Amino acid sequence: MKKQVSVIALIFCLLLNFLAMSCLSQKKVIPIEAAAGKLMPSEVAVIPLSEITPITDKTEPSEATGVVKEPEAPKELELPSQPEIVKEPETTNESEVTKELEVVKESEVTKEKEPEVATESHPPKEPEITKEPETLKETPPVYQLQPVLKEGNKFAVAEEQKWDGDMVIAVGDKAQRFPFLTLIKHEYTEEIMSVQDGLKVKREYTLSQKKTNLPNEGTKTEPISFHKKAMILEIKNGEIKVLENLSRKEGDVLTQDLAQLTCPGDFNAILPTKTVTVGEQWDINSELFMRTALKNYYQKELCRMSGSAQLARIIESQGMHCAEILVKINLVKNADKDSPAFDVALNGFCYFALDYGYILTLELTGPFKMNGRRISELNEIVETTVAGSLTVKLNAKLK
Repeated sequence: MKKQVSVIALIFCLLLNFLAMSCLSQKKVIPIEAAAGKLMPSEVAVIPLSEITPITDKTEPSEATGVVKEPEAPKELELPSQPEIVKEPETTNESEVTKELEVVKESEVTKEKEPEVATESHPPKEPEITKEPETLKETPPVYQLQPVLKEGNKFAVAEEQKWDGDMVIAVGDKAQRFPFLTLIKHEYTEEIMSVQDGLKVKREYTLSQKKTNLPNEGTKTEPISFHKKAMILEIKNGEIKVLENLSRKEGDVLTQDLAQLTCPGDFNAILPTKTVTVGEQWDINSELFMRTALKNYYQKELCRMSGSAQLARIIESQGMHCAEILVKINLVKNADKDSPAFDVALNGFCYFALDYGYILTLELTGPFKMNGRRISELNEIVETTVAGSLTVKLNAKLK
């Protein structure tokens, strides 16, 4: 039976092909309804034998004819319309996937760029860029505070030392107290003659005097041997020598007065040996300061000192830019047979002219104490103590 069904199906297909070829020869399209009983609404198409699907064993023949219902076979021929099988939504899915990938990529780029944003985890970058110029602007200037004396420089100078206090003289178990005063003033003009191998200056004093108040002498004022004199001085290694007295008619300079001589470099030991900024501190050259301040009374084995200075600010004085320097000095000297022991603590300031390289103004003040002992004509030990306040002033003007 199965073989009869297969032969019948084959004959039926051959008949369909024959009808199709005859229609094509007459250039007419015969609807399939005329040949196959309205199986499909489309026009007839030529179907190769290779595409005809044989009927399987499970196909049952119809009761009327005993022939397999072949008209249902064209349903399998709908395969050429398979383009409808292409899932359009998948295209949509691909675009959505693409969008998701783009979102992921953008988020990754954003994550990579996050460190460039100033956050708590990455705060240094922007501050470094924005604050770097400010740091350069805030860099404090440095100043060179070194003396620069040139040949031909002329100055008008006024100096003052004031020792004011009380004197106590003790003999045995008896002591007496007296007022004590020593005020020394110098006024002169000075010209720098040479700066080679030390310093050579020409100085003309207009005033040099001493005012004292001593026991049994009272208050008196008398000139110092420099008064109204012109001389050439040599300053080397902190020592001053009178090379030539240009005013012999006014009398000689007394040796005892040489300790009162000062020079332009007397207080240069206060100045720093390197550049400094405002607020910076440094140590004062103690040995140089003692040598120039004590002069003939200086003995290294008997003296000791500590001192510091600080650049406080930059100001204008006498029409010049000056460095204001704060000064602290503690100086101690032990007694010897020729001079008493003394202890002094000075605090003050000085103005250093930046444009000309010299100390324009200086003022130091503080307590002092001196102790001395001697043997009287009656072979008694006499102890003398003087205590009070010491003030040192210097004012110089460039002429």
